[in-house]
Amino acid sequence: MGAIYRCVGDCGAEIHFMLEDYPQQSSNVTKFLREFFSKTIDGHLTSDAEPVLTKKIHNAMVRSLTGKEQDERIRRSLIKV
Repeated sequence: MGAIYRCVGDCGAEIHFMLEDYPQQSSNVTKFLREFFSKTIDGHLTSDAEPVLTKKIHNAMVRSLTGKEQDERIRRSLIKV
């Protein structure tokens, strides 16, 4: 259950990260997409793309949620990861 919770949380953070400045793409979003598509579903690499730091992805989610009611609950959840 914990692994599924973390996977869903990471997916949510990645969505916030990619859509933070939509329709523009930051260099980090471009880097993230290049790395994402450099792997096949079975784990084979198609190129040597460098990943974006997880901290940058999670920070984008926190920035998008700042000032809302659930901000403190989400901040505590992210600190526990």
